[in-house]
Amino acid sequence: MKRGERVVRLTTTTGTGTATEALAAFPHDAIGWVYAPREAYWLRQTGGALVRMGTAKGRAAREERDATEIDATPSLAEAFELRLFTSAAELRWVHEPGGRGTWHILIDTTDATTGLERLEGPAVPRLFWGRAAEVRDGWTRLADARIGSLWVPVVVDPGFYVSLDVVEYTRTDGHGNTAVAEERCTGLSGRTHDDVTIPTSRPRAPHGEKGRAEQ
Repeated sequence: MKRGERVVRLTTTTGTGTATEALAAFPHDAIGWVYAPREAYWLRQTGGALVRMGTAKGRAAREERDATEIDATPSLAEAFELRLFTSAAELRWVHEPGGRGTWHILIDTTDATTGLERLEGPAVPRLFWGRAAEVRDGWTRLADARIGSLWVPVVVDPGFYVSLDVVEYTRTDGHGNTAVAEERCTGLSGRTHDDVTIPTSRPRAPHGEKGRAEQ
């Protein structure tokens, strides 16, 4: 950090309510994902409305195994985790008994004097399994023998990889030891083979990357 620059720190706003009420507190065009007991999927919020890439109905579904269409009415009734984000903010909501839950909105600030400090530098990529096999209506279908197909709300060139990009924040303890303590999602990016290092083992899947939300 250059002398005279203000430290960028993470600040969090917290509330309680249903998933719908959490969305009302985050009125931004954003992308993100839902975890539910029977599935995990990516979605997009535009103008206050949610859309996802759903399974096609009728003849197309019978004749084509992976037939899909835009689902303009994804239900959050069974969601137990919801996350949406823009380049500047992130919403996290987790289900609790009674259909309600706790939500957090994470943003950067230069006004705080305490709290987690943002690491300088570009966003850190978290690589997804699969490569772009199809693009439709602003979505890209990633395909890989390990996980099948996954639709994500970003457009990339055929054959590209996709990464979930995050910024990281550090905490320093009383002994002066500093470690990454939190991260915030900022977007999805297309990446070429030269941009990435292919993993040799399956990593953990904290944000849907290379995990359940890609099935």
